[in-house]
Amino acid sequence: VSTQSTWGYFVDTMGVAKVAFFGSVLLLLTGYPTYAILNASPTIPVAVLMIDVVWPLIGCFGISGLMSAELFGPELRTVSTGVTTNLSVAAFGGFAPLICNALLQVTPVAPGLWISATNILSIAGVLWAVIGRNYGLKVTNIRDSPYWYGEDEIDKKVEHSKDIIKEDHKKIENITSTSKINHKDITNISKKISDVMLA
Repeated sequence: VSTQSTWGYFVDTMGVAKVAFFGSVLLLLTGYPTYAILNASPTIPVAVLMIDVVWPLIGCFGISGLMSAELFGPELRTVSTGVTTNLSVAAFGGFAPLICNALLQVTPVAPGLWISATNILSIAGVLWAVIGRNYGLKVTNIRDSPYWYGEDEIDKKVEHSKDIIKEDHKKIENITSTSKINHKDITNISKKISDVMLA
């Protein structure tokens, strides 16, 4: 509980996407070493240390619920989050024993390889969300910011660009309104030019 509260603090200050990304990277990097250590020293103290202490410290397990809920609007949130969560748990958790038992015939650290492999998908999912958001895809329906660290600076630049565009529009409107040549005059001039060219 205490470690998840710490991860929650990081989510609130740095953004859910960045915390999910680096949490998945840490699990990717520690999946294999954890089971290699357990295989080298298969004792209860080592198992408790690696699985009950090390993984909770680096695993942001509770964040997936927030990211899933963020993806959907209120009219679809309950059903969509329930369906995606249960499908993922059934696919990756339900088949994990079968896959790991099969892989144990090849290597004794099979569960660690499975954990590392599945976190590659987690990393890809977070990157997809971040890149999609930069292109205007709506991936947040609860809290837009913070989502990725440094986003406030990007937002400031976007707002600054919008202000510049507004100023340019005002300048164009001023030039148009102060110009002595109106639409009718431009039409007459164009007609005269056409007559001269056809003559």
